[in-house]
Amino acid sequence: MGLVEEFILPSLTVAAYIIAAGVAWILAKTLLSRVAASETTRTIILSLVSGPIAAGIISYGILQGVIQVQTISPTIIPAFLEPENVSTTLQLLVLAFVLRTAVSDIKIVLPQDIARGPAGRLVLYSIYTLGLIALFRILLTSPLSPGVAENVWIGVNFFTGLFVVYLVTYILDLLIRRYLTIFAEREPGLRTTFSFFRRLLLAAVVLVGVSAVTFSSFPAVGGVISSLFIAAGFASIVIGLAAQSSISNIISGMVVSVFQPFKIGDGLMFRNDFCFVEDVKLVHTVLRTWDNRRLMVPNSVLMSEVIVNYTTVDPTMLAPLLIQISYESDVDKAMKIMREVALGHPNCMPIGDLPNVVIMDYGESGVNLRLLTRAKDQPTAFMMIRDLLYQIKKEFDENGIEIPYPRRQLVLGKDAETVLDRLIGKLDGGATKKSKKVS
Repeated sequence: MGLVEEFILPSLTVAAYIIAAGVAWILAKTLLSRVAASETTRTIILSLVSGPIAAGIISYGILQGVIQVQTISPTIIPAFLEPENVSTTLQLLVLAFVLRTAVSDIKIVLPQDIARGPAGRLVLYSIYTLGLIALFRILLTSPLSPGVAENVWIGVNFFTGLFVVYLVTYILDLLIRRYLTIFAEREPGLRTTFSFFRRLLLAAVVLVGVSAVTFSSFPAVGGVISSLFIAAGFASIVIGLAAQSSISNIISGMVVSVFQPFKIGDGLMFRNDFCFVEDVKLVHTVLRTWDNRRLMVPNSVLMSEVIVNYTTVDPTMLAPLLIQISYESDVDKAMKIMREVALGHPNCMPIGDLPNVVIMDYGESGVNLRLLTRAKDQPTAFMMIRDLLYQIKKEFDENGIEIPYPRRQLVLGKDAETVLDRLIGKLDGGATKKSKKVS
């Protein structure tokens, strides 16, 4: 063969495909300029023509040129430029163009708020995952990996199936959350039930999906598991007993979600800690304490203990405040001041005869007074009492009402009185002698 047949003819073939790609791009741009289309549509079509389509045409031309060279002169092409190897390289190149164009077009099509949100990330992750699967497919079916494609492809199928399960679960979670928000606005009391059963449904979907993917990718696993269950009956009993507490927590969570002794957002008193119910999960409930700690309490524990719920039925709370004044102070004036200070507080909720002040009893140091008022909830009542204590102390000081120091009355026995009389007598005698000497 001459030089023309060996090199120039394949080069002309490649050049023809390059020209064809350029003509396709020019025709697409010319036609789009004459068609009434939006700027987004034009950008997407031109990116497809100048990206994957042009790369595919040129790659096919290069492959045909290599095939012609090999046909004309098989010995001139080195081993790494065999058509199979060139085909693999060109497929990877086209795949890169496809992924790049797909990602850029998705960002153009989707609005900014959606593209940056969960839905946009989900679409991009799906594109990257499909590209990764295609990459594995190209590499494992190429001459670069002879004999390993079948076994490795089983693993790729397995992980692909797991991703599909994750994708389905993620989409289902988004849909449930969306409608859960709508239902929660209509029926706030059912928010806890919806939240718990959402997790229960997602857990069931994940369990079924992972099992299906495992058994479809590795059929022999089913027989192995059956043999293990038959041969290890005692182990199954042990595992069942070990999982008893988890099952108990799940059932307790279902009971909490259905009968709702407490709901998400309720204020509880749990083991001397005031908490808010932050979430009810499958096996435990998250309680947020007043100092922003999180208590992870198993659901079965909450079901077996008596809990004070400050929010259920009526979240308002009576707030008592105890103050002692001296016996010498004006009781009526003190009671009037306490009631007026309570009425002037912005968080006080007057109802009936509240706020009112009464005498509780007579103490060793003074008269014990109790101010009883009302607030919208427990945290508000706690802070209101702190404010009232401060303001009442200031008003008492301005009006001459004394908050007494502790007073104690000691009663001595006869022996103590005798000893005390002797000591007093000695002191008196010593004082008399000193006065005589002075005189």
